[in-house]
Amino acid sequence: MKAKCLCDTGKTLSQKTLDIGWTKETEMGLRINKEYVIYGIIFYRDIFEYLTIDEYNKSFWYPSEIFQIIDNRLSSLWYYVRHNKSNR
Repeated sequence: MKAKCLCDTGKTLSQKTLDIGWTKETEMGLRINKEYVIYGIIFYRDIFEYLTIDEYNKSFWYPSEIFQIIDNRLSSLWYYVRHNKSNR
């Protein structure tokens, strides 16, 4: 899966995303219009986040709302796991 970065700061984040800890002052460490490989997806507190490698070569989870999916094909190595309070 690949996605294009649409925003490199928290200035345009939704209130829902801000409520889980992101801030409008957040600098993402990504480049606008650059394509990033998405290595994972997490659904946490009603927000989807994507795992990718930033411009500092560090992996991190970023809010999905700052990306546009440009290739929706999933890796054959991906799998689904559901975590909840009863199976931790």
